[in-house]
Formats: sequence, structure tokens, C-alpha cells
Amino acid sequence: MFTKIIPTSLLTKSDLEKAKEFHRRRNLYNKYTLEQLEDWTKIDLYEALDLDCYRDKDIPETILQYAVKKKSATYHPTNNKGRQAAFFIVKRAEVILSSPKYRKVYDSCFLDESIPEDREYNHDEFFDIFSRVFDRNAMFSEAKPAPGLKDDPEVFYKFWLNFKTTRVYDDPTDVFDVSGSMRRHNADKNRDIMQQKKLRDLQRIQELVKLAIKRDPRIKKKSNGTSPWDDSQLKSLRRFDNLFGKTSNKFDVIAKKLNELFLTKRSPQEIKSKLDELKR
Repeated sequence: MFTKIIPTSLLTKSDLEKAKEFHRRRNLYNKYTLEQLEDWTKIDLYEALDLDCYRDKDIPETILQYAVKKKSATYHPTNNKGRQAAFFIVKRAEVILSSPKYRKVYDSCFLDESIPEDREYNHDEFFDIFSRVFDRNAMFSEAKPAPGLKDDPEVFYKFWLNFKTTRVYDDPTDVFDVSGSMRRHNADKNRDIMQQKKLRDLQRIQELVKLAIKRDPRIKKKSNGTSPWDDSQLKSLRRFDNLFGKTSNKFDVIAKKLNELFLTKRSPQEIKSKLDELKR
């Protein structure tokens, strides 16, 4: 992370040793092999500049330039037996992190897509773990600002169940390492692939939301496993009502269809109540 410099006179010997070890571990020549350093897509550019804490926020220009200047001196070939790989990584990081367009592509490609484990969480643990996951995905929300996990649960989950993303799905090498004409050619050729990636990404978000609803300690779980209705569920509910409106056991049929489609556990009684509410 990028931290304020503390005068060494205020540090204990133990603190100094810990600081040295911290910087030793983060040195690019210690953290990566020379082969990895030849491929910038294998490198965490935020960490390379000690700007980890700015992953999901704007980087002030003065902070970025200070970090680049400091790391350029650290990794200059004259200070590293002529080795140039880490110095070039710093320059690449400067270009990408100083450009909103390039940074968005980089952040899109290297977003941590993991979701928490499906298990029981205590109150503090749930908010700590799930907040970090939602926050890093919120950087690509079309609507700003995205509500936080500690906001009203109904508002929060309604927002995320209908999440719209601004994330891009380009290959980073197509954006940074090829000509404009080749980039346009690749974009046309891979349009269907990009759309499939977007759909998979939105499905991942839905899995995250359903898991959060399931494990949120604020939400009282009913025996029928009710959960918030999103727009796609309401649309399907109306469609099934039109299809099976004259069926004698239509609420049972609709409940079965919806539960299979959305992996929910809605009862026929809940289906009837929701349809009555929609028709009022």
C-alpha cells in the first residue's frame, strides 16, 4: 500500500527490520521471475508502484507521479546491474494508471472474480468479507454510487439483482500492444465472445447476490425460503400466469416453473400473494 513516510528516527530497530523485509518481498526482482517480468500482464501494476490502496478509487496525479519517480529510481538499470525489466514495468504502469481508458481495460481484465464460500458467517465476518467483494465489483456499476452492504437490505439487493455493468472484456494485449486497425479487426471478430463473457460475468454477480441473501444475518429466513423479487422473476411470473391462468393448480405449476428457472423455493401461496399484489 502507499503510506506516509515516517522518519527513521521514530522507528525501533524491530520496526526497521520489518520495513526492510516488507520492501524486500515487494521488490519486483524478488517477487517475479525475469520471464514473468517480460510479460506485463503477469504483474500487479498497483502493487508495483505501492498503490494497492487505490485499486477502487481515483489516484491523485501528484501521488502517481511521486510513486513513479520513486520506483523509477529504485529499478533504474544503473542500480540493478543493467537489468531493465522492472524499470519498463514501472513505465507501463505509469501509462496505464494515468489513463482512464487504459486503466478501465486493465481493471476489467484483472478484477478478482472470486466469491465467498457458501457457509455460515457471524455478523462481523459477513460484513467484512462480503463488503469487500461487492465494493470491488461496484467499480463497474453503471449507476453511481452503488449502495453499500450496510445500507437498507431491500434497496441494496434490489440494486444488485438488477446490476448493469460497464466492465469491458477486451484482451489487454489487443488494447495496448497492437495497432488501431488490428484492434478494430479483433473487436469485430471477437464480438460474440465478448458478449458471452459479459453474460457469464453477470451470472457470476447473480450468484454472489443470491449467496449474500442466503447468508445475510439481517434477513429472517422463512420456511419457504422467500427472497426478493427481481425484474426478471416478475416478468417470468406474469408470463407463466398468462400461460397457466386457466389451469386448476396454476399456483403449484407456476411455483415449480419459477423455482426451477431461478433456483428459488417459493411456495404456491407466495405465488398467489404476489400475483394478487401485482393485479391490485
